[in-house]
Amino acid sequence: MSLSFFEADYGGGFTRSLPHFYEELKQMFTIKSKVTGIEYVPKECVYIKNPQQAALYFRHIPILDITVGQDNKMCFVFDLEESRELYRLWNAHELK
Repeated sequence: MSLSFFEADYGGGFTRSLPHFYEELKQMFTIKSKVTGIEYVPKECVYIKNPQQAALYFRHIPILDITVGQDNKMCFVFDLEESRELYRLWNAHELK
């Protein structure tokens, strides 16, 4: 049986499209914030430890969570895609 790029064979003739399978995986690896109540996928987030940077991000996009990193410092969690332009502005010292 020939499968397209977007299909996976699970044996016994059972196939599932990868986008559908990815959605199931996302649900398995979703975290619900105890602070905001928002559910998010950790791999689709950026973790900011600099409070000044996080405060400027928070002016433009919603914060998903506040957590503690492995070094026992607070981490502010933001959506990766929503924060891309903010990161560029931050690096150019233009984020206000």
